[in-house]
Amino acid sequence: ATATQPVIGLGIMPPGLAFEEALNGPAPAQSVVISNVGGGALNWTASASQPWITVSPAGGAAPSTLVVGVNTAGLAASAIRYEGTITISATGATNSPQTAPVALTILPFASGLAKASGDNQSAAINTALGQPLVVKATTGTGTPAAGVQVKFVQLSQPAGATGASLSVTTFPTDS
Repeated sequence: ATATQPVIGLGIMPPGLAFEEALNGPAPAQSVVISNVGGGALNWTASASQPWITVSPAGGAAPSTLVVGVNTAGLAASAIRYEGTITISATGATNSPQTAPVALTILPFASGLAKASGDNQSAAINTALGQPLVVKATTGTGTPAAGVQVKFVQLSQPAGATGASLSVTTFPTDS
Protein backbone atom coordinates (compact mmCIF):
# COMPACT_ATOMS: atom_id res chain seq x y z
CA ALA A 1 0.00 0.00 0.00
CA THR A 2 1.19 3.52 -0.70
CA ALA A 3 0.56 6.53 1.53
CA THR A 4 -1.28 9.46 0.02
CA GLN A 5 -0.37 13.05 0.74
CA PRO A 6 -3.10 15.21 2.28
CA VAL A 7 -4.73 17.74 -0.04
CA ILE A 8 -3.82 21.28 0.99
CA GLY A 9 -6.46 23.95 0.30
CA LEU A 10 -6.05 27.69 0.74
CA GLY A 11 -8.96 29.51 2.37
CA ILE A 12 -9.31 33.31 2.71
CA MET A 13 -12.13 35.23 4.37
CA PRO A 14 -13.49 37.74 3.48
CA PRO A 15 -13.02 37.33 -0.26
CA GLY A 16 -12.64 41.12 -0.79
CA LEU A 17 -12.12 44.39 1.09
CA ALA A 18 -13.52 47.91 0.76
CA PHE A 19 -12.08 51.04 2.40
CA GLU A 20 -13.49 54.59 2.59
CA GLU A 21 -11.40 57.50 3.76
CA ALA A 22 -10.70 61.18 3.30
CA LEU A 23 -7.71 62.21 1.22
CA ASN A 24 -4.52 61.84 3.28
CA GLY A 25 -6.55 60.30 6.09
CA PRO A 26 -5.81 57.16 8.07
CA ALA A 27 -8.23 54.38 7.11
CA PRO A 28 -8.61 51.64 9.74
CA ALA A 29 -6.89 48.36 8.77
CA GLN A 30 -8.94 45.26 8.01
CA SER A 31 -8.17 41.58 8.58
CA VAL A 32 -8.19 38.58 6.25
CA VAL A 33 -8.30 35.16 7.91
CA ILE A 34 -6.11 32.62 6.15
CA SER A 35 -6.91 28.96 6.71
CA ASN A 36 -6.11 25.51 5.42
CA VAL A 37 -9.34 23.97 4.16
CA GLY A 38 -7.58 20.67 3.56
CA GLY A 39 -5.01 18.61 5.42
CA GLY A 40 -1.32 18.98 6.08
CA ALA A 41 0.60 22.21 6.66
CA LEU A 42 -0.06 25.39 4.73
CA ASN A 43 2.56 28.13 4.45
CA TRP A 44 1.52 31.28 2.62
CA THR A 45 2.87 34.57 1.26
CA ALA A 46 0.95 37.75 0.49
CA SER A 47 1.55 40.64 -1.89
CA ALA A 48 -0.33 43.73 -3.08
CA SER A 49 -0.85 44.90 -6.66
CA GLN A 50 -0.78 48.62 -5.78
CA PRO A 51 1.67 50.68 -3.70
CA TRP A 52 -1.19 52.20 -1.66
CA ILE A 53 -2.18 48.72 -0.34
CA THR A 54 -0.22 47.40 2.66
CA VAL A 55 -0.08 43.80 3.89
CA SER A 56 1.37 42.55 7.16
CA PRO A 57 2.89 40.09 7.70
CA ALA A 58 4.10 39.17 4.22
CA GLY A 59 3.84 35.46 5.01
CA GLY A 60 3.12 32.84 7.63
CA ALA A 61 1.58 29.48 8.43
CA ALA A 62 -2.17 28.84 8.51
CA PRO A 63 -4.27 29.45 10.44
CA SER A 64 -3.33 33.11 10.72
CA THR A 65 -4.51 36.65 10.10
CA LEU A 66 -3.28 39.01 7.40
CA VAL A 67 -3.70 42.72 8.19
CA VAL A 68 -4.51 44.81 5.09
CA GLY A 69 -4.35 48.60 5.11
CA VAL A 70 -4.36 51.50 2.70
CA ASN A 71 -2.24 54.63 2.55
CA THR A 72 -4.06 57.56 0.90
CA ALA A 73 -1.04 59.91 1.02
CA GLY A 74 -0.24 61.16 -2.46
CA LEU A 75 -3.42 59.82 -4.06
CA ALA A 76 -5.58 62.17 -6.10
CA ALA A 77 -9.06 62.96 -4.84
CA SER A 78 -10.24 63.40 -8.41
CA ALA A 79 -9.99 59.63 -9.03
CA ILE A 80 -12.39 59.03 -6.10
CA ARG A 81 -12.13 55.21 -6.37
CA TYR A 82 -8.99 53.12 -6.53
CA GLU A 83 -8.91 49.38 -7.17
CA GLY A 84 -6.26 46.75 -6.63
CA THR A 85 -5.82 43.22 -5.35
CA ILE A 86 -3.99 41.24 -2.74
CA THR A 87 -2.61 37.88 -3.80
CA ILE A 88 -2.14 35.05 -1.34
CA SER A 89 -0.09 32.07 -2.47
CA ALA A 90 0.52 28.73 -0.75
CA THR A 91 2.99 26.22 -2.13
CA GLY A 92 1.33 22.86 -2.65
CA ALA A 93 -2.24 24.12 -2.27
CA THR A 94 -4.55 22.95 -5.04
CA ASN A 95 -6.28 26.34 -5.28
CA SER A 96 -3.28 28.67 -5.06
CA PRO A 97 -2.86 31.53 -5.65
CA GLN A 98 -6.02 33.35 -4.61
CA THR A 99 -6.69 37.02 -5.20
CA ALA A 100 -9.01 39.32 -3.30
CA PRO A 101 -10.16 42.69 -4.65
CA VAL A 102 -9.35 45.80 -2.62
CA ALA A 103 -11.39 48.94 -3.28
CA LEU A 104 -10.55 52.34 -1.85
CA THR A 105 -13.04 55.18 -2.09
CA ILE A 106 -11.49 58.60 -1.54
CA LEU A 107 -13.78 61.23 -0.10
CA PRO A 108 -12.51 64.30 -1.99
CA PHE A 109 -13.81 66.68 0.61
CA ALA A 110 -14.99 66.64 4.17
CA SER A 111 -18.66 65.85 4.53
CA GLY A 112 -18.94 68.17 7.47
CA LEU A 113 -17.27 71.30 8.79
CA ALA A 114 -18.03 72.51 12.29
CA LYS A 115 -16.83 75.67 13.99
CA ALA A 116 -14.58 74.86 16.92
CA SER A 117 -13.29 78.30 17.95
CA GLY A 118 -12.51 81.79 16.74
CA ASP A 119 -15.79 82.91 15.18
CA ASN A 120 -17.19 86.45 15.75
CA GLN A 121 -14.08 87.92 17.36
CA SER A 122 -12.84 91.46 17.43
CA ALA A 123 -9.60 93.03 18.64
CA ALA A 124 -7.83 96.36 18.67
CA ILE A 125 -5.98 97.38 15.54
CA ASN A 126 -2.58 95.66 15.10
CA THR A 127 -3.30 93.02 17.74
CA ALA A 128 -3.91 89.31 17.38
CA LEU A 129 -7.32 87.80 18.06
CA GLY A 130 -7.75 86.02 21.38
CA GLN A 131 -8.71 82.61 19.96
CA PRO A 132 -7.32 80.74 16.97
CA LEU A 133 -9.64 80.12 14.02
CA VAL A 134 -10.40 76.38 14.21
CA VAL A 135 -12.83 74.11 12.35
CA LYS A 136 -13.34 70.37 12.62
CA ALA A 137 -13.60 68.48 9.31
CA THR A 138 -15.18 65.02 9.31
CA THR A 139 -15.93 62.32 6.74
CA GLY A 140 -19.33 60.76 6.16
CA THR A 141 -18.49 58.16 8.81
CA GLY A 142 -17.68 60.85 11.40
CA THR A 143 -13.92 60.27 11.43
CA PRO A 144 -11.55 63.26 11.20
CA ALA A 145 -10.80 64.30 7.62
CA ALA A 146 -7.12 65.14 7.26
CA GLY A 147 -5.71 67.10 4.32
CA VAL A 148 -8.85 69.13 3.60
CA GLN A 149 -8.00 72.70 2.56
CA VAL A 150 -10.10 75.10 4.65
CA LYS A 151 -10.35 78.74 3.63
CA PHE A 152 -10.99 81.41 6.27
CA VAL A 153 -12.65 84.66 5.17
CA GLN A 154 -13.05 87.98 6.93
CA LEU A 155 -16.63 88.94 6.16
CA SER A 156 -16.65 92.45 7.59
CA GLN A 157 -14.79 95.02 9.62
CA PRO A 158 -16.02 97.78 11.91
CA ALA A 159 -17.08 101.09 10.36
CA GLY A 160 -14.08 103.35 9.90
CA ALA A 161 -11.55 100.52 10.24
CA THR A 162 -9.15 99.92 7.35
CA GLY A 163 -6.45 97.38 6.61
CA ALA A 164 -7.82 94.51 8.69
CA SER A 165 -6.69 91.12 7.34
CA LEU A 166 -6.04 87.51 8.27
CA SER A 167 -2.41 86.38 8.44
CA VAL A 168 -3.34 82.91 7.10
CA THR A 169 -6.38 82.37 4.89
CA THR A 170 -6.01 78.71 3.77
CA PHE A 171 -4.83 75.83 5.90
CA PRO A 172 -5.03 72.01 5.63
CA THR A 173 -6.78 70.04 8.37
CA ASP A 174 -4.88 67.42 10.34
CA SER A 175 -6.17 64.19 11.84
